[in-house]
Amino acid sequence: MRPAMQKALVAMAKDGHCKEFLRVFAAECLSEKNEDHSLEWKEGLDAMSTAQWQHLCEYMRLPLVDLHITACLTCLCWSLRDSLPTSVVFALSDVIVHLHGHLLQATPDAQDAIAQCCEAFWISHASRAEAVIPQLIPYLVVQALDGETVSAVKRLRDVQDALSLLDFEDTSSRLLKDLLLRCFVSPAFLKSNDGVAILSDLFHLDASFMDDIHETIRNQVPTQKKSVVKRYGLVYFKAWHTAYLNELPSLLKLEEDCIQPYLYHAIYVSTASLCTKLHALLEAFFEAKQVCDPMLYRLVEPMLWRGLSATNDQVRKQAAIVLFQGFPYQKFHLDGNKSASKEDTDALLQKQVDGMLLLVQDTSPATRVVAVHGLAKVLSLYWEVIPHESIQQFLFWLFELVQDTASTAVRVAVLQGLPLILDNHLSHAVLKSLLPKLAPYLNDKQETVRAAFCRLLVRVKSIRNMHFYDIAPVDSCLLRLVMDAARPSVAKPITNLFLRSYFPQGASDDAQVARTLSLIEEHPVASRVFYRHVVHFSSVGAVCKLVVLLLHFVSCQGGSDNSDLANGVVWVVVDLLESIQKPLMHSKRYADCRRFIQDQVHPDRLHTILESFSAYPSVVAGTWHVISHVPTSMKDQFVLRALDAMAEFECSSNKLLLVGVLQCLVRWGEALTFVDSLLDQLRPKRIHRTNVALLLVCLNELAKLCDLSDVASSLVVKLEQHWPTFQGQMEPTSAILYAKVVWTLHQLVVAGAAAAGDTPPPPMVLCAIYEWMSTLKKRKGPAAATSDQPSGDANGSEFRLEVVPVLCEAMFVALQSATAVTFMQRVLELAMDEPALNSQLLSLLVAVEVDLEDDILGALLAALLETNASSCVWLTQLPQSTGLCRCLWMLLKQDAHVGQAINATKWPEDALQRVLSVGLQQDEVLPLHVVQILKSCRSLDWATKVASPTVLGQLPNMLNT
Repeated sequence: MRPAMQKALVAMAKDGHCKEFLRVFAAECLSEKNEDHSLEWKEGLDAMSTAQWQHLCEYMRLPLVDLHITACLTCLCWSLRDSLPTSVVFALSDVIVHLHGHLLQATPDAQDAIAQCCEAFWISHASRAEAVIPQLIPYLVVQALDGETVSAVKRLRDVQDALSLLDFEDTSSRLLKDLLLRCFVSPAFLKSNDGVAILSDLFHLDASFMDDIHETIRNQVPTQKKSVVKRYGLVYFKAWHTAYLNELPSLLKLEEDCIQPYLYHAIYVSTASLCTKLHALLEAFFEAKQVCDPMLYRLVEPMLWRGLSATNDQVRKQAAIVLFQGFPYQKFHLDGNKSASKEDTDALLQKQVDGMLLLVQDTSPATRVVAVHGLAKVLSLYWEVIPHESIQQFLFWLFELVQDTASTAVRVAVLQGLPLILDNHLSHAVLKSLLPKLAPYLNDKQETVRAAFCRLLVRVKSIRNMHFYDIAPVDSCLLRLVMDAARPSVAKPITNLFLRSYFPQGASDDAQVARTLSLIEEHPVASRVFYRHVVHFSSVGAVCKLVVLLLHFVSCQGGSDNSDLANGVVWVVVDLLESIQKPLMHSKRYADCRRFIQDQVHPDRLHTILESFSAYPSVVAGTWHVISHVPTSMKDQFVLRALDAMAEFECSSNKLLLVGVLQCLVRWGEALTFVDSLLDQLRPKRIHRTNVALLLVCLNELAKLCDLSDVASSLVVKLEQHWPTFQGQMEPTSAILYAKVVWTLHQLVVAGAAAAGDTPPPPMVLCAIYEWMSTLKKRKGPAAATSDQPSGDANGSEFRLEVVPVLCEAMFVALQSATAVTFMQRVLELAMDEPALNSQLLSLLVAVEVDLEDDILGALLAALLETNASSCVWLTQLPQSTGLCRCLWMLLKQDAHVGQAINATKWPEDALQRVLSVGLQQDEVLPLHVVQILKSCRSLDWATKVASPTVLGQLPNMLNT
């Protein structure tokens, strides 16, 4: 016995009360600062006399005693009940019942301790245990609802059987019923298995309460996620299973009032999303078919067959889902007390098969899709159960539906279902001779069909004695790989088909290289696509190993005889490195792979490749791309060589070489230094020696590779400043690139200025470029840039139209800028002579809500309307924009010529109403030419609803004249 406890017992005998005993217990067992001595206190309590126990129990029932300490001590004492005299156990029971009376009014710490005491009392099945239930259950429910952990739910689960003691018919239980109903929308209950068990048992407490529960869940189904609805389905299933096993009186009501309505609505509901959730709720029953098959068929039979023959497409589709979910329905358990005759079983099976055959011939594509997926599932799971004749009919219709040109979804469904059927080995012998008929779908016009077919080939490849190349030839697959290189849904499964052939894992290094070289030699384009996707089916380490092997191979080659092969290998290495670039560079998981590449890819080896194939630009370009993707910086070894390559670059040089070198410079952090050298070429003293084409290509590529925001403004200024100088050596294609580069850089300037709330106007050089291109005529050489010949020739118009999109984008930005009036006016002047630019600008103006001053917007509209007077197509896009309609009204009111143009072109009625409504609402007399336009309208009912009193006074005269 603890010394402190011994002293407390002495004090209890001397003073006649237990205050000191409880204080010492709290200090030694409940204090966070001291070590817990509960085990030693148990030994001491076990040694107490009956008189001491009686005295302690009487004291703990006094009203002024600390409830928290009392509850904790009582719990400790109750754990010793098996070794205590009956009188002491009875006295402890009185203490627990006394504590229960204070449960809901105590402090939080005391409440938790009292609740634990009551839980232990109930679990021990002691006499009078029912006395601690009335307040314990509500407390635990509230704690479970408000708690963030599942421990409170588990505590409620331990005393759940006490719920049967409560009288749910009594009006006083309304609060508890409301709390229990809240449990059905609580994530804490739905996420835990204990919570689901509690919720399912609540169905059997009371018949009226079952109705309340069903109503609560039914209201939640439409708005909850599918995962939550599945948990509700599990609650219903567990409730039914418990009632079924124990033959509870609530079973029939649960089936007919809860489960059957869900089955009905799963077939006849009109909302597709709600139907999906109802099927998710019923999934728990269909997954346990062996247990509840007779119940499911008994409940669904009255509505299923009517639904399958309904005239509504959606009802048939939803009935089909229920049919396939529950297939095969059976009336009786085959291994139960009741057994069905073979004739009845066969008849019901045949009825379901006949229904499926009707569904695959349904007129609705959506229903056919459901039927195809359902048939695939049925044949996969029940091939041996279905009659042979029915299997033949199923396969016949599947191969008929794969030719369904009216619905892509049906074709996809067939090709998705066949791999599922192949999961049943009994189908292999039949399908082996049928699958070659599907070869044309490798080249189907729909990507989803091609992707599904390729996944089918992957499934066939995994089956012994079946070969995918018997269905689709190897050359056809590789050709499709090239054609769908940018479509991963097709390219990935085709890559998977050839993985063992051209990327064998576990093979020797020489074998791997040989396989790779064979693919590159036979199918050079397909090889690049293939190795671009192998990372999806292998490890990053395996890809790194192949990179090293291939680079070693190329470095050992030399001479013109090997240039084509070397070119293919180098670019395959580029694709391999690009495919693993992100994980290799940024993931700590692949640090070993990075070190492997750094150790094995030597700069000397790359120098050897550059020197050996220096006469082959494509190989050199690929090598620079490899250098840019290697995860270690080779700046010191290659920077001088990179600058030399840039110095030798010409307009006719391989652009891929330029991109590769630029990527290296960006990777080495030298991009801005290189840009500075480009700016240096734009100095007045060097401007005449500048290679304009190289300058533009470099800027265009650098804008894609890195952020030029810091130097964009100065580059735009210099390019705008030196345009007159560059015109003399400019080709039309270079001029187009010039405009695009200037605009790309200006967009960076705009993005940087947006943070400060200022939008700079577009550079005027864009207009100058467009105007210069308008002066071009058919000629050879750049000398015609100074020609005074008018525009209009085919060559000039063709190049000029390339700049129109740039001007339109610039105009869009100009509309947001308060300082771009000059630019907009200049663009409008150019648009007068270019219908393509004019129409696009007008469409832009009416399609975008802008906030411009009326005089500026009016001037823009006036100029554009004058040119587009013969067309009203743009008016169909006119939104209900107050600003634009107001300006159009202003022009119409002030200029009778605009009214004449409107009458001549016959504006659409809705466009007239939008514009004229602005004027009708104003309290002023309408001009005569506006009156003439109003009289041309089919009806003026709309006008009387919006017109001001002054205009309403004019309307009768309009109608009479």
